[in-house]
Amino acid sequence: MTIQEYDETFEDDEKITDQEIIATVTGILNRSNKITNTHYKLAVQPTYKLQLEYKETKEVLYLHEGFDTNETLISGDSRDHYYKINQKQTDKIVQLLLK
Repeated sequence: MTIQEYDETFEDDEKITDQEIIATVTGILNRSNKITNTHYKLAVQPTYKLQLEYKETKEVLYLHEGFDTNETLISGDSRDHYYKINQKQTDKIVQLLLK
């Protein structure tokens, strides 16, 4: 798992392998509000991008902070739906991964 500001690359970043941090972040993501049957056309770039690595694949999630009052929209590069988390959850993810 790696997090990076949107305009930077993942190439030189140190991967997070701490199981407690990964469990906390994935727990937040798994409890997020899923939005289906909707397509957003966003005028602003995401604040952060989060790369999740599985055994055989990688997925990139884009965090759009300030999407709505106290909400962050999460979009992915391989899915057709979105998720929303609150700002407190966003801050927790960023704090844990940008150590």
